[in-house]
Amino acid sequence: GVPAASHVDGILLGKKLDAIEALQRGIVHEVAASVDVAIARAREFLGRGPAAVRAIKRALRREALERAQQRAIESRAQFVESFFASEAQQRIGALVSKLEKK
Repeated sequence: GVPAASHVDGILLGKKLDAIEALQRGIVHEVAASVDVAIARAREFLGRGPAAVRAIKRALRREALERAQQRAIESRAQFVESFFASEAQQRIGALVSKLEKK
């Protein structure tokens, strides 16, 4: 996955990274020396066949998906706890009353 420190710069601030900086931050694992080298590398992956490429992608994404699913579970639990807290319910009730008066 993308290192947490890079989330702020890349995702939240939209900072564009050059290839070397992306490599240094652990966002990519390899930088091609030229376009020709990159194309040769892509062809190497394609030569393995679609089933192999799908399996590799699945394996590479597995850890990130598991983390995302765990965070979603934790986030839902936190939302439910916050939503049903007495302070939140009072604020929601006040908002509903205000809206009903309009």
